[in-house]
Amino acid sequence: MNGQSSNIKKFLTFLKAYENSSGQKAMVEDVTGLLGTKFANRRKKEDWGLENAQGFIATYVVLLLLWEIWKYGCAKRFDSTSKSVGKIIADIRYAINVALQGVTFKQECAANSLAILQTFGFKPKVKLKAPKIVRWIPPQHGVCLNVDGASKGNPGPCGGGGCMRNSAGDILLGFAFYYGYGDSLLAEVRALVDGLRLAALHGFNETTIYSDSLVLGYAPLILV
Repeated sequence: MNGQSSNIKKFLTFLKAYENSSGQKAMVEDVTGLLGTKFANRRKKEDWGLENAQGFIATYVVLLLLWEIWKYGCAKRFDSTSKSVGKIIADIRYAINVALQGVTFKQECAANSLAILQTFGFKPKVKLKAPKIVRWIPPQHGVCLNVDGASKGNPGPCGGGGCMRNSAGDILLGFAFYYGYGDSLLAEVRALVDGLRLAALHGFNETTIYSDSLVLGYAPLILV
């Protein structure tokens, strides 16, 4: 953010110098609006992430401004010509609109930020998440073991647990353990091992095991 603020200040200084030398109004209000004065006062970390339109445009605008400043300096020095600030802003808007047409963002930006973008004609596309219906399938016979593990920070403090159910959906046994420092895979594996040991200890016939770990799911194939 410090680098972006510095670049923005340099550009605004350039606009002031342009006004003084050419006598043409630089429309600083349009430029600061395009950059988003509210963007500079961000309050949420994710607002500057490139996964949403706000962070993408804020970063891209700074790059385009630097590019336009470099072109302006070259044209002024070697060709004795220069574009007006209004033309520069129009070119930046066009470049952003072209870029947005080929990008689908994972996250929506805040409502007030979206309103700012729309005032400049920007209409970002966001990937819609389709709801997925899930349900628990009881075993036809025997006992079903559900296990899961997690690590805060990965690696970090980790733990795991699970439960055992019969064909009627009744919970026969539940367990949870803290495993100390480790990653998510360690927690998943230890939860599975603890579940199998408890099933053997209590004499349960485990016929089905459920886990959301792809590594555990493909482990038998790897071992074979």
